Amino acid sequence: MKILSKKQDGAITYSVFTLFFISMVVLYMFANLYMRGAESIRKHYDNALTLSVLSANLCDRTSMFTYDEYLLQTEDNVISYDIQSDFTVTEPFINACKSAYRCAKKNFTNSLKSYMNLNDSLESNIPMVKEIQIQQFVIYNVFGENVYEVTQSSGGELLVNCYENGKGSFITPNGATVAASGVYANIKVTLNGIGPGINNEMSLHSYIDVYSH
Repeated sequence: MKILSKKQDGAITYSVFTLFFISMVVLYMFANLYMRGAESIRKHYDNALTLSVLSANLCDRTSMFTYDEYLLQTEDNVISYDIQSDFTVTEPFINACKSAYRCAKKNFTNSLKSYMNLNDSLESNIPMVKEIQIQQFVIYNVFGENVYEVTQSSGGELLVNCYENGKGSFITPNGATVAASGVYANIKVTLNGIGPGINNEMSLHSYIDVYSH
């Protein structure tokens, strides 16, 4: 009886070990597939973000040229693109910057939806993707040596900030130096993790200026 009991205990131990081993292998396979899927999404979304910023940049550039009579206006006369250090920021200039922002933001969002195959609520049809949010969208207009940052507050108000002599020294949130007018964007992608209630987040950034293309 004692010998039989030992055999039964050994069989149970072996079965438990085998089940545990199989569970670990299956878990590893799921984790490996998940990581591959996440990396594939990151690469695809990173490229899509870059293309969307490029689209926004082209829109911003066109808008800026369209509004040049306002953007480059002093209190007296319209001046050339060779702006001197005494350039005066006027109300028409502020309005034109905001108009350029709205144009660029619209183009960026539409491009993002197209390249990432998102609906109007920025929802993906990929089951692994839980949520996509536009965290930051900023345009930088460089005139003379100054950088004019156009951004949106949490309340939806468009703000134009001037950084005197910022050309070549002003740094974007992703560490790029602003040497010419450009567009910066940051999106947050939330992925459904392995298991209920588990999420993983990735933050993607892109900055492109008008001389990058």
